[in-house]
Amino acid sequence: MPKHVTARAAQDEREERAVRKLARSQHAPADWIWHARMVMESWAGKTPDQIAAELHCHPQTVRIHVVRFNQQGIDDLGVQPEVRDASRG
Repeated sequence: MPKHVTARAAQDEREERAVRKLARSQHAPADWIWHARMVMESWAGKTPDQIAAELHCHPQTVRIHVVRFNQQGIDDLGVQPEVRDASRG
Protein backbone atom coordinates (compact mmCIF):
# COMPACT_ATOMS: atom_id res chain seq x y z
CA MET A 1 0.00 0.00 0.00
CA PRO A 2 1.41 3.43 -0.97
CA LYS A 3 2.40 5.83 1.74
CA HIS A 4 -0.10 8.59 2.51
CA VAL A 5 1.66 11.93 2.07
CA THR A 6 0.32 15.32 3.08
CA ALA A 7 1.72 18.76 2.38
CA ARG A 8 3.28 20.46 5.38
CA ALA A 9 1.68 23.63 6.63
CA ALA A 10 2.94 26.83 5.07
CA GLN A 11 5.98 28.19 6.88
CA ASP A 12 4.44 31.63 7.04
CA GLU A 13 1.61 33.73 5.66
CA ARG A 14 3.73 34.83 2.69
CA GLU A 15 4.32 31.24 1.57
CA GLU A 16 0.65 30.34 1.93
CA ARG A 17 -0.43 33.40 -0.09
CA ALA A 18 2.14 32.60 -2.77
CA VAL A 19 0.97 28.99 -3.15
CA ARG A 20 -2.69 30.01 -3.29
CA LYS A 21 -1.99 32.80 -5.80
CA LEU A 22 0.06 30.47 -7.97
CA ALA A 23 -2.67 27.79 -7.92
CA ARG A 24 -5.20 30.37 -9.22
CA SER A 25 -2.84 31.95 -11.75
CA GLN A 26 -3.61 31.93 -15.44
CA HIS A 27 -0.22 33.28 -16.52
CA ALA A 28 2.33 31.25 -14.53
CA PRO A 29 3.94 28.17 -16.09
CA ALA A 30 1.42 25.32 -16.24
CA ASP A 31 3.57 22.92 -14.21
CA TRP A 32 3.91 25.42 -11.35
CA ILE A 33 0.13 25.99 -11.31
CA TRP A 34 -0.57 22.25 -11.38
CA HIS A 35 1.85 21.47 -8.54
CA ALA A 36 0.56 24.36 -6.43
CA ARG A 37 -2.95 22.92 -6.85
CA MET A 38 -1.66 19.58 -5.55
CA VAL A 39 -0.38 21.32 -2.42
CA MET A 40 -3.62 23.24 -1.91
CA GLU A 41 -5.73 20.10 -2.29
CA SER A 42 -3.50 18.36 0.23
CA TRP A 43 -3.98 21.28 2.63
CA ALA A 44 -7.74 20.76 2.15
CA GLY A 45 -7.33 17.22 3.52
CA LYS A 46 -7.51 15.23 0.29
CA THR A 47 -5.44 12.08 -0.20
CA PRO A 48 -2.98 11.67 -3.08
CA ASP A 49 -5.48 9.31 -4.75
CA GLN A 50 -8.26 11.91 -4.55
CA ILE A 51 -5.98 14.69 -5.80
CA ALA A 52 -4.74 12.52 -8.68
CA ALA A 53 -8.30 11.70 -9.74
CA GLU A 54 -9.23 15.37 -9.69
CA LEU A 55 -6.12 16.52 -11.59
CA HIS A 56 -6.04 13.52 -13.97
CA CYS A 57 -2.61 12.21 -13.05
CA HIS A 58 -1.06 9.27 -11.21
CA PRO A 59 -1.10 9.31 -7.38
CA GLN A 60 2.68 8.83 -7.38
CA THR A 61 3.00 12.12 -9.28
CA VAL A 62 1.09 13.83 -6.47
CA ARG A 63 3.27 12.20 -3.83
CA ILE A 64 6.48 13.25 -5.61
CA HIS A 65 5.47 16.91 -5.81
CA VAL A 66 4.00 17.11 -2.31
CA VAL A 67 7.20 15.61 -0.86
CA ARG A 68 9.28 18.06 -2.92
CA PHE A 69 7.21 20.96 -1.56
CA ASN A 70 7.62 19.62 1.99
CA GLN A 71 11.40 19.50 1.60
CA GLN A 72 12.15 22.54 -0.53
CA GLY A 73 9.14 24.84 -0.42
CA ILE A 74 7.49 26.86 -3.14
CA ASP A 75 10.69 27.49 -5.09
CA ASP A 76 10.75 23.89 -6.33
CA LEU A 77 7.15 23.52 -7.50
CA GLY A 78 8.25 23.63 -11.14
CA VAL A 79 9.37 20.61 -13.16
CA GLN A 80 12.93 19.71 -12.29
CA PRO A 81 15.42 19.04 -15.10
CA GLU A 82 16.66 15.48 -15.31
CA VAL A 83 20.21 15.09 -13.97
CA ARG A 84 22.42 13.07 -16.28
CA ASP A 85 25.21 10.91 -15.00
CA ALA A 86 28.35 12.15 -16.82
CA SER A 87 30.10 8.81 -16.30
CA ARG A 88 27.44 6.98 -18.33
CA GLY A 89 27.97 9.10 -21.44
